[in-house]
Amino acid sequence: GGGGGGGGGGKGAGATAEAAAEALSPPSGLSKRQRGRAQQRQQQQQQQQRRECEAAASAAPQVRAKVHPPGLLGGSIGLFATRTPHRPNPIGLSLAALLHVEGGTLLLGGADLIDGTPVLDVKPYLFHDAPAGATVPSWCAARSDASRIASVHFTAAADAQLAAAVADGSLRFYTDLETARSAISQMLQLDIRSVHQGRGRQPAAERGAAEQLYSCRFDALELEFVTLEQRVEVRRCVQHVPAGSRPARK
Repeated sequence: GGGGGGGGGGKGAGATAEAAAEALSPPSGLSKRQRGRAQQRQQQQQQQQRRECEAAASAAPQVRAKVHPPGLLGGSIGLFATRTPHRPNPIGLSLAALLHVEGGTLLLGGADLIDGTPVLDVKPYLFHDAPAGATVPSWCAARSDASRIASVHFTAAADAQLAAAVADGSLRFYTDLETARSAISQMLQLDIRSVHQGRGRQPAAERGAAEQLYSCRFDALELEFVTLEQRVEVRRCVQHVPAGSRPARK
């Protein structure tokens, strides 16, 4: 029965291919010149289709198969083994508590999910972001090098700029100075630099190199800061200006 089905499938596929070839070939009743023009139009259509497919492929976002998690200090690993947000699919991440294990079933609680959302994968807590009272696997608890930043300091100028931005309503999500300052401190204390920018290494100033100034976006502000041995110093908190609206340099 299986052999007969396979033979029938092969015959059907051959017939389909022949029909497709006949559809692509010009009608036999045309003159030689007409057949040449028809074939030329078909070639142009095929080239146009290839160009459209290539354009669609190039417009699709490119995602690297491997990423460099901060804890690996420059090492690379497959993106699906990490919690990186740079993924080829729209998968969200949420903290959850492992309440119970029954056979091959995990009972989770506390996840920020809509009822009925499928859970595709589970990954362990990391040392630096586990909630109070949570436990982490031994291979994650040993990783204490995620961030060496113990404090974040604002210069007088940066603090005044942040206070002015809060006072005049420039921020979209913050209306209180202390809340905004605390959010910036929490973000920078995670050491948001990549390993290629010096994360996990001795600061440039201590190695005798020139001091490195970094910048990042926060709400409607652009922050400029330097990273010292165990602290970050925020130098400026200025209004972010989109690249397209910046005045041209002379």
